[in-house]
Amino acid sequence: MDSVSALTSPIRRVAGRRSVLRGVALTLALPWVGRSWASDHGEGEAAPASTSSVMEWASGPRDGDWFTIANGLAKLAQDKDLGLPLRVVTGVGVVNPTRVQMGVSKLALGWNFLTRAAVKGEAPYQFPYEKLRSFGSGYTSVRHYFIAAAGQGPDDLKSILSYRQARIGLPARDSVESMTLRRILEFYGTRIDALRASGVRFVTGSHADLIAAWNDGKVDYLYLTPFQNTSVLAEIAQGNRRARLVPFPPDLIAHLTQNVGFSSQRVAKAMHPLLMTSDILVPTTESTILVADTFPEDAARKLMRCLIENAGPRLGQVHPALLTFNPEMVAVNPSAPLHSGVELALRDAGLLRSGQV
Repeated sequence: MDSVSALTSPIRRVAGRRSVLRGVALTLALPWVGRSWASDHGEGEAAPASTSSVMEWASGPRDGDWFTIANGLAKLAQDKDLGLPLRVVTGVGVVNPTRVQMGVSKLALGWNFLTRAAVKGEAPYQFPYEKLRSFGSGYTSVRHYFIAAAGQGPDDLKSILSYRQARIGLPARDSVESMTLRRILEFYGTRIDALRASGVRFVTGSHADLIAAWNDGKVDYLYLTPFQNTSVLAEIAQGNRRARLVPFPPDLIAHLTQNVGFSSQRVAKAMHPLLMTSDILVPTTESTILVADTFPEDAARKLMRCLIENAGPRLGQVHPALLTFNPEMVAVNPSAPLHSGVELALRDAGLLRSGQV
């Protein structure tokens, strides 16, 4: 397993690989944009024979949760006869907002903190994405966990991140963990390359790779956001190395929630008793559904109404993570302006008060 050479901007890093988006202000090069319809054919739910009206829905990797969720929601829309010709394709969280902004995909799943950055034109995006609209907040949520080998190095997160002997494992450079780590280090006034120069080693890989590296003693810290968090943490807790969950400091949590677009949750000791001695507060990342301001109002209204009416067990059949979807929270602090059709559906259901948006 190789150490990370640098956690550079995932948008700029792909420059020159396949398709460069047009425009003077646009220098974002996205390898996914150049893919033809034929290359995506068969990746998701079937659409009508004619592709001229197909609504492409960008999700995540084929073997990931977002691909399952988008396909399940597309199938639900088909079962409910919404008349929406949805076609799910693979995508990448950091790139999905650009796909919608540029009209490559009609819909996309996105993380709230990246959507917020895109709307504001903050890194890794190079200008404000003024076309982005959302279906609100709270569709899925993942907790952030920082795991340390017991008795290894400092106790607090800030000191761990500057500990010269630290060997930190985390998923690939475009992952939520890596992008969040950059923001955490910015808060502490440092960067990945500076820490590497001081001796800190960063190791990337899949969850399975990282668990294997942990068990073999090749890393002493793990930063993970497992979608269904119990299995990975249970494996670590029951493994051959004693471990503990490291709390995220309150000032860091406040920064991430107030300035970056995260939420937070308190994790009770009873959830992971072998890894904790008391309750801890962790950041959480929530997902949303993205469309452009030109997305048909009636289509957005139908889809949002479908999501509202099927909240609970039916959405849980699509993916267990959707069991927590609460329609009453959709309009609470959205990361991008609500689409007009979403607003109409929320008003139809009595979930949007006058003047709320």
